[in-house]
Amino acid sequence: VNLKDYQQRTHDLFPTLRYNMLVVNYFLNYFVFPREAKQFPHKIVSSAWDLSSSNRSNIITGFSGTNDTQLLLPIDIRQCDLPQLQKTDAIVVNNLLQPENESYQYLPINATSEHILNKIVNYKESINVILDIGALFIDGTNRDIAIKWLNQSNKNKIDYAIYFDSDSIVVCDRQLHHYRFETSPASERLDRCVFYLDEIHTRGTDFRFPSGFQAA
Repeated sequence: VNLKDYQQRTHDLFPTLRYNMLVVNYFLNYFVFPREAKQFPHKIVSSAWDLSSSNRSNIITGFSGTNDTQLLLPIDIRQCDLPQLQKTDAIVVNNLLQPENESYQYLPINATSEHILNKIVNYKESINVILDIGALFIDGTNRDIAIKWLNQSNKNKIDYAIYFDSDSIVVCDRQLHHYRFETSPASERLDRCVFYLDEIHTRGTDFRFPSGFQAA
């Protein structure tokens, strides 16, 4: 059994072992109970404010990738921005104001996934990536959205739809076969793909998009 094979793992192995009590008991006894049912003789409760107490004897240093939460820091903590990074906010604003970001489309209240996909497919320029930051596609799973988008896409330009199933990257082709991204031909032909990134995976996801790709 190849546990890295998405099809074999989800369609053959898991359904076979799902209701086997020997497997269930083994998983509970060796993975769940030792971690989740662990008990200690004493309970220690603390928070970030305890770490920054004025009674501390040593300097505490931390790092944050953003500075917009500095007002939420404990009173005894002071943020020190590096001089060479103080222009970061201005750079972000400058990037957002670039001509390629001036296009704007609005959606009606309670827009369905079908309506949103129609606007994306019929847009004057090709869109290959959907960043669902606001979780607008709530009337279907990632798989459903990817299939709908692939079916509406230009068959002469797009061959695959890529989406996330939990934390696994999955590829759907025109025959509606689903594969792991790593072992699919789509991994070498990103220019023939559309990407649907749900709200969770709009951050921390690394794809080498071809030059000229546009997102909505």
